[in-house]
Amino acid sequence: MAGDDAQNEPSCIASALALMGNTRTYDTIVLRTYDVGEADRFCILLTRERGRIAARARGVRKLKSKMGGSLLPFRRVQADVYEGSSGFLVTTTHAASMLVGNDQMQTVTAAQQGTELLQQLLQDDEAVPEIFDITATFLEECSSGNAPVLAFTVRLLAVLGVFPTREQEWRMPAESIAFLHVCTGTGEWWKGVLPPTEQRRSIERLCRELQHMQNPNKHNVLQGIQILASA
Repeated sequence: MAGDDAQNEPSCIASALALMGNTRTYDTIVLRTYDVGEADRFCILLTRERGRIAARARGVRKLKSKMGGSLLPFRRVQADVYEGSSGFLVTTTHAASMLVGNDQMQTVTAAQQGTELLQQLLQDDEAVPEIFDITATFLEECSSGNAPVLAFTVRLLAVLGVFPTREQEWRMPAESIAFLHVCTGTGEWWKGVLPPTEQRRSIERLCRELQHMQNPNKHNVLQGIQILASA
């Protein structure tokens, strides 16, 4: 009986929090996680409804936890999140799927590059559904072996209103212009054909400059997240 009571305790807590009226269900992509304490996990989440949020999940690293496998990087999950005075708390998860199922190092590295970019450029609690959608597509493409990191970077900067929108401002060769047209257009942005190496480096350099303009204190932001996770 004692064991049953202990097993039912998380669901009882979740039910109690839900009754308080501050729990919402979010369509969520897990960007990054940090282990906290003996069994908790601190999660950086991208939600369709609230944008990027940081939430704690209690006890998910215990062997009997039903949420532990859902709250890992590159998972898409429906998460019930309680918002209290001390921040967000994930109470339950359901309908989880793995966006990046390929365990090859190149695939995982590409996915990490994309999610790190989101952590650097996005502000907390600002919903941009289009960014959620392109992130889901990017991670799925990474899993299929495409890994369109540069295309995703350009698209993200364009959605944020940072990337130049007029062809005259690009001042690049035809192959680069064709690639940028696809990345910033209304169609399948991830299918742009990469230009030759030197041209690609020029685009990457432009993206780095625009990223710095968008968030010059990105290293301080990431450091702050890590400090918060360890608290």
